[in-house]
Amino acid sequence: ERFQALLYEEHPLAGKAPVMPGAREILDELRRRGVPYFLISRRRSSEVARVQLAAKGLWGTYFDDANALFVRSIAEKAEHAARFGVSVYVDDERRVLAGMEGIVPDRVLFDPYGAFPAGGYRTIATWTGGVQVLGI
Repeated sequence: ERFQALLYEEHPLAGKAPVMPGAREILDELRRRGVPYFLISRRRSSEVARVQLAAKGLWGTYFDDANALFVRSIAEKAEHAARFGVSVYVDDERRVLAGMEGIVPDRVLFDPYGAFPAGGYRTIATWTGGVQVLGI
């Protein structure tokens, strides 16, 4: 968790990674079809996350206080997913998807490097490829 804090919140490079290719297009398509979507992110600081999302043009365009939650634990992610009735959950951590078992019927691992073996979930390597996998 300390490494994640450095990577996502404290280090000068935190938040410098570009938006993944195809991510905006998927969000646009979800909105066009009227499909609700949520960002449930484990962050120590929601303020830092909002600033980083705004710097990329995502906060206020795709995410806001109505559909973005910043939590401290996987259990909290699962609680919110259940409360919102999430039917498809995409994450880049297998342990988060394991925490969604029995809560979210369709779990998808975002694995751009093909680093992980198949589990009890589907896998996507790109957001562009995710369009077919997510059925949108």
